[in-house]
Amino acid sequence: MLRSTLYFPPNASFALLGMRCSPLIFTLLLHLCTAWEVVVTPNGDRLLDQRTGDNFMVACKVKDYDGAASDVKVEWYKNGNVVSRMGSIMTIYKTYANQLLINRPKISDSGDYVCKAEVDGEEKETSVRISFADPPKFINPETEQHPEEGSTAEIVCNVEGTEKLEVFWQFNGTILEEGSPRGYEFQNDRQILMIPEYDSKKDDGIYNCNAAQFSSFETLAINVTGYSRPVITVFDTPDNNIGFEGASAKIQCGAVGKPKPQYQWFDKPLRKEMGGIDSGLTILRAF
Repeated sequence: MLRSTLYFPPNASFALLGMRCSPLIFTLLLHLCTAWEVVVTPNGDRLLDQRTGDNFMVACKVKDYDGAASDVKVEWYKNGNVVSRMGSIMTIYKTYANQLLINRPKISDSGDYVCKAEVDGEEKETSVRISFADPPKFINPETEQHPEEGSTAEIVCNVEGTEKLEVFWQFNGTILEEGSPRGYEFQNDRQILMIPEYDSKKDDGIYNCNAAQFSSFETLAINVTGYSRPVITVFDTPDNNIGFEGASAKIQCGAVGKPKPQYQWFDKPLRKEMGGIDSGLTILRAF
């Protein structure tokens, strides 16, 4: 909001204000009364929902005035109080201007800020709304996910944000959309990516889960590799599965799967893990 006061000398002719006042004279008179103005940059939507934690600056400047800088006074106000030159919210004076700095802003720093300027005794002011919002936050991020080969993979990216939160996915630099030839689908406001009939040969890789909210943008990189359930084959056992007291016995099993299986042997009656395993081979000594 801009305000200015129009003064007339005692001997001024008010005929200008009558019906005979020409548009040209009125325009010139209006121009003289508003020769300078107060400008705030950035302005409008660029002052709203800024990211908390990131230092923020707004400048208020007297425009279209080329007189002495000493005749210009610019101040920022919040809640009716002048913003000082020190503190988390502070100002820095410049020629014909005053910069408002909000260091590591919080949501509580949101509000109406007023810039008042005075030039040669004439005052003008403008009010702006500044607001801050927390950036999107990934909840319990899973940066390694391993869907089963041939299944419908569900790649999860849980994000916390406001109702303005937008989530989109990328793979190999391409934004993934429903209706694509690969048949991608999404659930839970696009926080779950569905990949039908997962095929590690073409689907393994880094998937970027992007969360955008107002001026904030966050990315979670998820390494996705498919797995195949291990298939176990036991071979190289004692004849007829019979061991002899005091003799060693060799038992070996093999497993195929993705990723490469890790082996463990257990003595079933005792439910005790057995050591000495090398790629599925265990040697039992002294039956």
